[in-house]
Amino acid sequence: MSARFSLRIAACIVCAAALLVSVFASAGADTIPAALAIHKQNELRIMVIGDSITAGVIDGTHNSDEGGYRGRLAQLLAANGYHAVFVGSRSDYAGHAQGLHHEGYPGYVIRATSKGAPGQLLGPIVERALTNYDPDVILLMAGTNDLLKYEADHDDYDQSLIVTSMDLLLHQIFRLRPHVRVILGGIVNSPRLPECMIERFDIGRSTCTQGTFASLRSLADQFFEQGFAIRFVDMLNAVPRDLAHFPDGIHPGPAGYAALADAWYKAIRSITADNDGTVSSR
Repeated sequence: MSARFSLRIAACIVCAAALLVSVFASAGADTIPAALAIHKQNELRIMVIGDSITAGVIDGTHNSDEGGYRGRLAQLLAANGYHAVFVGSRSDYAGHAQGLHHEGYPGYVIRATSKGAPGQLLGPIVERALTNYDPDVILLMAGTNDLLKYEADHDDYDQSLIVTSMDLLLHQIFRLRPHVRVILGGIVNSPRLPECMIERFDIGRSTCTQGTFASLRSLADQFFEQGFAIRFVDMLNAVPRDLAHFPDGIHPGPAGYAALADAWYKAIRSITADNDGTVSSR
């Protein structure tokens, strides 16, 4: 075998290895190891963590009677064979509906780096919730209040800090519960926030600017590559950006929460094992 031919073979092997690495890296948070998948026959303890959209606020004077998206999500899961239990310290923002516990805190930011927010999710709130209720799956969506504050006060707050705040929150979650499954949702496309800002925060690029940015999607990829069970769900197009779905420009209305429930349900389905134990692409 000639030296030139051997070099060509070696180069092909390197290219093939690089391609495999690229494939797995790009899959990132779009794949969940089968060992960490959900099995329908088991009880599924779901904890939802976030702000007023997680709680179920519709506008400043009205709240959802079904816990925002939680009511419809519970119905979808039950109708499709899941044994889901919503866990958390709060049971408000749900009218007379029962069992829709949550960790949604209106007005809260991920991390309070300057004055103005009533509180933050990072720290004691999440530590108590995970310690006391031991969830199997966390549905995490936060950042709208952080971006609203960024809009109001550019000097003290910027988007890179908000992504860093989510990074710290995910580190806290996986430190407390290394094997919990996290479905990290991008924030919804609320009309009162610039769409390009939401795009950059959620997926790291936008139609308004060139280049890529630190984002929720890239965070999910990083944690997945470290071996944690995490999946990013793009919520940009889950709820139409109009007043029919966002009556006050920030919070979803009933139709918006129904669309959110559908998106969360699809995400849970995507990490559910089939009868043979495998997790197929959905």
